[in-house]
Amino acid sequence: MRGLHGKTAVVTGGASGIGRATAHRLAEEGVDVVVTDIDDERGEETVEQIDADETADGTAEFRSLDVSDYDWFEECLDTVAEEYDGLDVLFNNAGIGEARSFRETTREHRDELIDVNLKGVWNGCHAALPLFEANGGGVIVNTSSMAGWKSAPITSYALTKAAVLHFTRSVAGELAQYDVRINAVCPGLIDTAMTDEWYSEEEQEAMRRQTALNRWADPDEVASCVAFLASEDASYVTGRALKVDAGYV
Repeated sequence: MRGLHGKTAVVTGGASGIGRATAHRLAEEGVDVVVTDIDDERGEETVEQIDADETADGTAEFRSLDVSDYDWFEECLDTVAEEYDGLDVLFNNAGIGEARSFRETTREHRDELIDVNLKGVWNGCHAALPLFEANGGGVIVNTSSMAGWKSAPITSYALTKAAVLHFTRSVAGELAQYDVRINAVCPGLIDTAMTDEWYSEEEQEAMRRQTALNRWADPDEVASCVAFLASEDASYVTGRALKVDAGYV
């Protein structure tokens, strides 16, 4: 895709699933990728997989990061920008969740969801802005969810993802003056460890039948959409939510 080769990107939640797939895809596009996560072991595995891929023109390294900690996030991005001579792309992907009903959700779990899924996105965008401004612009992609659009019995998780959607739309106008584009991807039924933990085989089968394409997606299919939004091929796209859901929503 146009305009990605030679860029520097930070991917949060890069130890697995969509984050790992996107880090790999960006490296294949010639992007130097900094993979971040709280899971150091699996984050390093992501980097090892990228390093072993002969088709990956970009470099990869891992850095530990808890996105709910603003100071930690800011320090991470500042260090990356200093060492790589700037920051071009931020993929706010880190997230947590469980298939809990509203009644089953504790206040502690509510706060954890908000801290990671919502504050983590806010923290990344806010900490990256001065770096993008100094760099003459940049791109942010946030991970929302079909749960941000569609009613589902995971209300507290859905709350955070709907908030990410509205935040992305709202802040786009403010960031445009700094030549920063910001968009969101809204994954539908994606085959990841998280969804395997959430839903039984019977539930997954029932959900599959609700998609127009009659299947679950691979994380690579979301990664391709993130790469598009980060590239110059999407240079006139900002404040938008791209549904990657096979017609589920």
